[in-house]
Amino acid sequence: GRNDLNVQLAPLVAAKVYLIPNAAGDTTQIDDQYPDSGAHWDKVRTADDNRTRVEFDGPENGSKTRADLYNLTASGLGDVVINKITIFFRCAKGPWGGNYAYSYIKTGGSTYIGAEKRITLYDWTYLSRVWKTFSQEYSINPRTGRAWTVEELNALQAGVRLKTIGTGYGTTDIYCTHCGKCCQDEVCPVGEIFTRTTKPPCPALAKDRDGKFWCGLIVCPTTAMHAETKFAKHWAIVISKYLDDHIFNFGTGCERSEKNK
Repeated sequence: GRNDLNVQLAPLVAAKVYLIPNAAGDTTQIDDQYPDSGAHWDKVRTADDNRTRVEFDGPENGSKTRADLYNLTASGLGDVVINKITIFFRCAKGPWGGNYAYSYIKTGGSTYIGAEKRITLYDWTYLSRVWKTFSQEYSINPRTGRAWTVEELNALQAGVRLKTIGTGYGTTDIYCTHCGKCCQDEVCPVGEIFTRTTKPPCPALAKDRDGKFWCGLIVCPTTAMHAETKFAKHWAIVISKYLDDHIFNFGTGCERSEKNK
């Protein structure tokens, strides 16, 4: 009889890579950090709320704006097509003043400020912050007007710009606990994905009650593990629709980590 050979080609799916701060960028304006040791960038590597942060005191009257830029981990990508990059930041406000946050990037020697995000919610019952996640998407490089290249992505600095406006009722303080970027990039065969699981969200940390403005970056806990030997135990963290509901740890896509098993 005749031997038939059936070949099935795996479809292509977009992969996502997450990059986190690993060094100071060209701008360090935010006044203070907690703990008061080390550098700003190592206070914003994880979304751990009040455990590590950068911060500044705002005025009772008038306005104040500060920004930080951070260098980020290299993407490790080869010759791929980059669909977009997204800056994520998670914010909350204290009881007083107007509070605003913006993505802040630097590429090719020029800086760009994202759309204004107003932080409006505050829990007056428990005198605590109400967190909300914001994001800014860049489908093209704003400097070149074209799709991002891997070289531009690896050289990109990303951070946050914070603004507070006093209303005469008390000083306003601004905090940031995480900044970073997500790159939706190369396509890879579905057949390389070995398993996909959803991990439970990290428990939210206790909120202190000093009525201050916070912002931080988070990502979701959904992970995908590649079956190829060279990708074994490498997890790619992807975005979840639950960003507004939970606080999660931030990690780099395809980062070797035993703890994520």
